[in-house]
Amino acid sequence: MILQLMKRDPAWKFTPWLTAAAVIAALLYSRYGSLILGATGGFIVAIFMRAQPHQRVTFFEAALPVAGRDLFLARFLSLMALIWLPATAMAATLLLTGNGAFPASVIAGFAAVVLTMGMIIILSTRIEEFAAPVWATLACPAAACVVLVLTLELKHSILIVAICGAVAIILGVLTWNRIPETFQCAPIAVSAPRKNTGSAAPSLPWWPIIRSLLAWQSAIIIPISLWWVASGIWLFAPMYMMMAYAQSLVTTRWTLALPISRRFMLAIALVPMLLLLAGSAEVGMLTGYARQGRDLVRLGDPSHFRPTGTPDVMVNPAFWRIAPGGRMPVIQAPWGEEFHPEPVRILSLTFYNPYATAEGNSRRFGEWQFARATSDIYGQPMTPRELAHAKRADLKPITLRPRMQILSIGVILAFALIWAWLIELLSWHRLNRLSATVRKTLIYSVALILGVTVLGDLWVSKVPGPVSQAALEAGLLFVSRHLPPSLAVVALVTLVPLVVLWCLIDRQDAASEISSPVQQAPSLFDRYRA
Repeated sequence: MILQLMKRDPAWKFTPWLTAAAVIAALLYSRYGSLILGATGGFIVAIFMRAQPHQRVTFFEAALPVAGRDLFLARFLSLMALIWLPATAMAATLLLTGNGAFPASVIAGFAAVVLTMGMIIILSTRIEEFAAPVWATLACPAAACVVLVLTLELKHSILIVAICGAVAIILGVLTWNRIPETFQCAPIAVSAPRKNTGSAAPSLPWWPIIRSLLAWQSAIIIPISLWWVASGIWLFAPMYMMMAYAQSLVTTRWTLALPISRRFMLAIALVPMLLLLAGSAEVGMLTGYARQGRDLVRLGDPSHFRPTGTPDVMVNPAFWRIAPGGRMPVIQAPWGEEFHPEPVRILSLTFYNPYATAEGNSRRFGEWQFARATSDIYGQPMTPRELAHAKRADLKPITLRPRMQILSIGVILAFALIWAWLIELLSWHRLNRLSATVRKTLIYSVALILGVTVLGDLWVSKVPGPVSQAALEAGLLFVSRHLPPSLAVVALVTLVPLVVLWCLIDRQDAASEISSPVQQAPSLFDRYRA
């Protein structure tokens, strides 16, 4: 019976997907480190929200002739599988692949222990009811992240993890002894009557629609998206934001019976999310957070030591160039000293760093290359010391100047609109005429293609970060150089494709049909939910 209940549990259904993602992240860890761990962490939190850990039973399960402890045990085991199977798979893969991944495997174990404690705290809250408060589910990942960061920063990490494990065990035993025979679905005490205001109409007629747009899962998915876009990672930010949009389509399905146009509902659901993305991207660029830890130009490569003392000039891959026909050019200084760039082949294209130096080059050549790089990136040739002073004086590179900010935000919004169009396409009414098996196969195929594309982007990249990020930045720099100096023209060029994408989404939304069950969007403080 417990196994059958576990098979119905959403946490159990998501476990294989999360385990596969953990294994893939472990395989890519040696190449991308914190980037892949951050992406996996966001995916874990999104799955965690979809599993609804605050919910103990549904109305259907509560109506079964099954004891409360059996229902609780099935839910608990499903959630533990969601935590420990991916963590174990990630740790085992990291240890098998080596490459100095032992600390990361330990972090995976620490995270599993801390999340287990948080999960038991959620399940023990209001144990007699169908579900714990939704705010507990939102607070658990945030508190777990704080505890995990403190665990890694402090010297007594083993002691802190041991305390978390002990708290989880003790609280689990106490909770097990408090489990009722059945769970209550309504308050036991009579609630106080509401004050009669003389009108049956709500004070804010639009509040039910606004409440449906703000599903509780969005409270964690949207901040993850805003953090990604503010940090300058365009690959994942729109995807997470559109997860919230997909959830809003389900929770606002009931509004189709109201005399409100679908075009208006599309606007109030999508425009605020686009504004949040644009605002967060602008904040990241204005504060410099988008470039934190990613220097555009640097003298010397920390991963390589040259006995000759001639440091290499490292620049952001967006400033690399393509070798026509795969033939590498010769970089020659005014006094005749030459350098043959090292080719970097990605798929069928050959790239090279035009500002690099070889071990045999002179220090004077390296300084000349550095001056060329700063001239192209910051608009004036500088030495490393002069560049450091200019940065403290708030000198902006060309990537953070107004015209590039407009183009960058336009690309981010375009990605978000493409994701929204894809979500609407999967709800196309013609697809609903197909059998459920065909629809599931189609959805899984699209998810597989997107996943392979993202992983392939990381796998084929021989530069720091995704190759698509560098390619997009290089493309935007090319467009910026060839546009007129007027910012109005730049804004107009950016706006045209966004309007075209919006029209495509509007047309597809008119032909969409949500066939999934209607869901109520609970408030963060709803006491009962099944």
